[in-house]
Amino acid sequence: MTRGRNAVTRNSQRSRPSPATGNGQPDAQYLDGPVAIIGAGIGGLTAALSLQHSGVPVRVFEQAKAFREAGAGVTITPNAMNVLNFLGVGSALAEQAGETLRYFVRSAVGGHELERGPDPGSFVTEFGAPYCNIHRADIHSALADSVSRNDPDAILLDHRFDDLEQDDDKVVAHFSNRTAFEAPALIGADAEHQQSAMSSSPASRRPIPGT
Repeated sequence: MTRGRNAVTRNSQRSRPSPATGNGQPDAQYLDGPVAIIGAGIGGLTAALSLQHSGVPVRVFEQAKAFREAGAGVTITPNAMNVLNFLGVGSALAEQAGETLRYFVRSAVGGHELERGPDPGSFVTEFGAPYCNIHRADIHSALADSVSRNDPDAILLDHRFDDLEQDDDKVVAHFSNRTAFEAPALIGADAEHQQSAMSSSPASRRPIPGT
């Protein structure tokens, strides 16, 4: 199926069976080929690394021709840091981050205090991880490096998503560079554009309030 484009890429790589859970059921679906992820931002790369952690291969398609530093500082709460620790990138990020000892929430109208965070030094004891501030680019680089170490072919740049076709067995993603990729599943993580979601079904084409 080419629709006048280059031939569809079909990947023979299969995900390995993951260890069984306590009830004897595998904790990851055995998929026929890599899962396609549209968008290599923080969301797409975190999804990719999570799937790789469970033994599921991925292909992450990013429209940019190269990664560049973007954004500003972000806060990583202890629950998010616990996830990053689970995925194996938390310790490296903690070395670059500035730890928040205490935070305050104040009213935008009167400036009075609405909420005060836990006592200094209590985040690790109470929540298992620190409360950190770090530049977005540092998080992105750590995730991208980890995904690429797991699979050097996982991230494909210069692939702007166009549209998709799907049936009960597969989804075929088409890109503006006239290439296509067939996968057993597709995750849309293309940020504000949401082109992948808009292409998935007629119902999803309705505007999303606030976007």
